[in-house]
Amino acid sequence: MNISKKLPLDSLVNTRDLGGIKTKDGKLIKKNLIFRSGKLNKCSESDIKKLYETYNVRTIIDFRTDHESKQAPDRLYKDMIRISNPILTETQMGITREEKEAKRDTNLIFVKRILNKEGRYGLKFMKGLYLNFIEDSFCTSQYSRFIRLLISENKGSILYHCSVGKDRVGTGTIIFLSLLGVDQKDILQDFVLTNEYIEPEIKKEIKELSKDIDNPKLEETYRDLFSVRVSYGEAIMDYINKNFGSFDNYRKEILKITDDEVEMLRQKYLQ
Repeated sequence: MNISKKLPLDSLVNTRDLGGIKTKDGKLIKKNLIFRSGKLNKCSESDIKKLYETYNVRTIIDFRTDHESKQAPDRLYKDMIRISNPILTETQMGITREEKEAKRDTNLIFVKRILNKEGRYGLKFMKGLYLNFIEDSFCTSQYSRFIRLLISENKGSILYHCSVGKDRVGTGTIIFLSLLGVDQKDILQDFVLTNEYIEPEIKKEIKELSKDIDNPKLEETYRDLFSVRVSYGEAIMDYINKNFGSFDNYRKEILKITDDEVEMLRQKYLQ
């Protein structure tokens, strides 16, 4: 399959190499050059050393807010550098719950609130969040900055992450792969791959919440909120195609990424 490959790390469940993914014109993303991940605060000593020595990671791009980063600081190794590139503002973070909160009652209250809404509200909520990523001026400016950081000169390989590596990272990966010319079907297939790796945590959380919530919609709602649905990625693509005609028009009009920058990105990451 034309998807990213999970790294053999014990402490990081959703860290993947985008290398090997093929574009529509037959080129391949270079291996061991760009990685997507969840947060690194619980990364073991052996795994952070492996990221540095085996995968040559030297730059960490953090999509989390300053508050999130302070709560769970990235573990770095030797001369690794961390670049803060928050996709959401602190205010906007009031609408996103892509991981278990520090306090269980916060998570519990949030899920109960969604359950009290009519219909499949969790699905609607998350689609709205993903559309916010590609509509909101702050979000789009930060994704543009992310792409320019990938183009800029840097030592070694780059790892970018948010908390779980599914929402903010998922959208950033859609943008990155689209700029490289990867087919939309392949992008969506890679987009939902996160579910495979976070499933144990999803089951654990549903079991815990079921102790306080007696509702037949709990599992479906929780999965709508905390896992990845292909419809979320499709919502992004449908919005762009409907309103801009193509991703290429969207990157020119909204992301303000130039033709020269696209060419530099492709020269750097494709072979």
